[in-house]
Amino acid sequence: MRTVGRVGVVLAVAVAALAIAGRPPAAAATAVPRCDSVAGNLIHNCGFDKGLQGWRSQAVTTIAFDARHGIPAPGALRMTNQPASEAGASTCVAVPSAATYEVSGYLQRLDGPGACLVFLEEHPTADCGKGASAFHQLADETLVRGTFTQVRGSTALRRDTVAVRAGFACYGEQDDDVQSVLLDNVTLRRVEPGGDPPAKPGSHR
Repeated sequence: MRTVGRVGVVLAVAVAALAIAGRPPAAAATAVPRCDSVAGNLIHNCGFDKGLQGWRSQAVTTIAFDARHGIPAPGALRMTNQPASEAGASTCVAVPSAATYEVSGYLQRLDGPGACLVFLEEHPTADCGKGASAFHQLADETLVRGTFTQVRGSTALRRDTVAVRAGFACYGEQDDDVQSVLLDNVTLRRVEPGGDPPAKPGSHR
């Protein structure tokens, strides 16, 4: 009787293994779409296929192209701060009309704990050359080191806004922390006001 029981257990394990093997990979269910395939995305070089073109540093930050990391494909912007400064980067984008826009990006801390926020500046000129007419902090998310996390938020723009500066800023737990953060797969798109709130940010390795 014991032998029969063992055989039954072995068969059950084998069947379970076959069932698991037949399932699609878990990553497939949570695959991140490429930003250049997202309908209505206004950001050029959103996945850094052209290096750092169109992007600039915020505060006292050194930015560089990272060819090894990225989501969903290799290639990301790496931000490294100086003591008592954020690690940040931004890009200026002309908007076709005053409406509600959402900014989204995936960020990964390479070292140390801390949080990142997404912001949007409104500008009355297409090149964002003059001072901002409004500033919005859209979202703030604590990041897990070594994991890409989506950070996003939306806001309505003023009627006289013709361009926006969309960006991200990251902070350590202490003022003198010097850390590096990756940014990739960024989108800026028009959304319907008063719609469903953004889903909880997802994390991807």
